[in-house]
Amino acid sequence: TMNEDGEDGSKARTVDHEFWTPAEDAAKAIGDTLAAQGYTVVEIKSAEHEHEEGEECNHHHHDGFVLLLTNQMAVDPETIMPVIHANVDLAEKHLGMYVGWGSPVSK
Repeated sequence: TMNEDGEDGSKARTVDHEFWTPAEDAAKAIGDTLAAQGYTVVEIKSAEHEHEEGEECNHHHHDGFVLLLTNQMAVDPETIMPVIHANVDLAEKHLGMYVGWGSPVSK
């Protein structure tokens, strides 16, 4: 998909990363760990679930927190796969989840 557009995945670009954690201190801990690795913490916010207007909310659960970060990196498979594995491991240590990464297509 990216290569068809003539996109070079091995060039560094800004990549967005998203984590979900059950507690705010867990989100902060992940943010601190990754900040030390050169990531930038964009924000930590409550992960409120959305409901359509008028829809009843009858399930009680903790929404947790969303941690958004960016870093500069290449997104070719050799580079991104170890990062994904490391982030999944880091999230699990804090009982959270690595939601995934994305990158605006750079032309």
